Amino acid sequence: MIGRMLTAVLGWSIVNYAACQWGTLSTGMNHGVRELFFDQGSGRLYAVGSFTTAGDSTTNGVAWWDGTAWHPLGAGMEPLSPVLCLAKQGEEIVAGGYFDFAVGVENTEHIAVWNGSAWGGATDAGGCDGLVLELDYIDSVLYAGGNFTSMGTISVPYLVRRVNGDWQGIITNEQFMDQQHIIATIARYQDELFVGGNFLTESGLRDLGMVQGDLLAEVGGGVHGDSWVNDMVVFNGLLYVAGYFYEGGGNVASMVMCWDGTQWLDPFPQVDIDAQVRDMVVHEGALYFTGRIRPVGGGLESYLARYDGDHLCLLGGQNSYVSHLSVGNGFVYCATSTDWLFGPDSLDVNFIAAYDLGYPPDTCINIVQGVPEARSTLQPLTITPNPVEDSFSIGQPVGDVRWVHLRDALGRLMLVQRYRQSNFDVAHLSGGVYQLLLIDAQDRPMASGRFVKK
Repeated sequence: MIGRMLTAVLGWSIVNYAACQWGTLSTGMNHGVRELFFDQGSGRLYAVGSFTTAGDSTTNGVAWWDGTAWHPLGAGMEPLSPVLCLAKQGEEIVAGGYFDFAVGVENTEHIAVWNGSAWGGATDAGGCDGLVLELDYIDSVLYAGGNFTSMGTISVPYLVRRVNGDWQGIITNEQFMDQQHIIATIARYQDELFVGGNFLTESGLRDLGMVQGDLLAEVGGGVHGDSWVNDMVVFNGLLYVAGYFYEGGGNVASMVMCWDGTQWLDPFPQVDIDAQVRDMVVHEGALYFTGRIRPVGGGLESYLARYDGDHLCLLGGQNSYVSHLSVGNGFVYCATSTDWLFGPDSLDVNFIAAYDLGYPPDTCINIVQGVPEARSTLQPLTITPNPVEDSFSIGQPVGDVRWVHLRDALGRLMLVQRYRQSNFDVAHLSGGVYQLLLIDAQDRPMASGRFVKK
């Protein structure tokens, strides 16, 4: 195991560690991985891309990992035609991308549905007439986005949803007709549906819009420049919008901005992000994202980061080039977009690797600005007794608590667990100051308190 060395850099409130730990997933893939999805229910990791083999299996663009080996999902898709996206709910899995067919199955152009035992078409009259770049279940409704204009025989330009088995177009206003647009990400925020991608309309839409009726409404002036919105997630009460764009000309930050319902915010003023952010995932009260990230003024850079609402930690060490990710089972699973030696240990990962969340981060940065409004709403926790010898209890906060985070005085994450009771045993901890943070069902920090361990 790599040695773990701690150095405190007082002026920056930054902690530097030794290089982190990566692992391989069998022999990986023979070609690129375009999306990852960890299914918390089954414990399976699903991967899609342009690969034809995963480990020892012939997989043709779709594969799943059981912790020790890769497995195919039927015969997969048209070989060497990339699968770009995947969504899962229950036994149903939907895949979309460049492919013209699932192997041996009709009516599966660019989109195919796995029913638990076999691939089938999304409609009986054919798939999409263009690419599918985004699939997502939102409130149990399946949404799809891309540059298509029809699903089967139904005209549904760029954005579609499936309700009771029937596909419905969402944007039918002329603002999107007879033009080339791409929708690459979909999210629900403050009970409204937001879409992002690559589009510019005469009405002022710039790569981001909110669905109102049968058209898209402008959101905060949109994203400016020769830009592209890759992903959106809701975290800590804000809509995080990520992609390829730079600060200036109407943008308050580069590569990641936050929308609070009325204005744009810079979420990470203490770091520079100078390569596009392709993917974001919220997991157990923390936001994980890709990109090229470093402290303002210079220092160690990383392509993988975790943010808990207070600290942004860089993960992975040098040469860890990450494009897409998913989190589960104690690991961040990462598509590397490379088949050369990867990470500080120069592993031969073949397009996919796993970062062990039990390993310390390279650098943690205290985010002291950016979204203070969110932190000001935290409920104070009463911790009794304080100072603590072996155990303590907390007052019951108002709200639906799901997760508990415990951090030391240097911001290191010491514990992540489900919230089940208000009593905590900390006899194993070293003496010092600690922060207890409670996370709600929407992955938002909701209550915080500090205690001294004797």
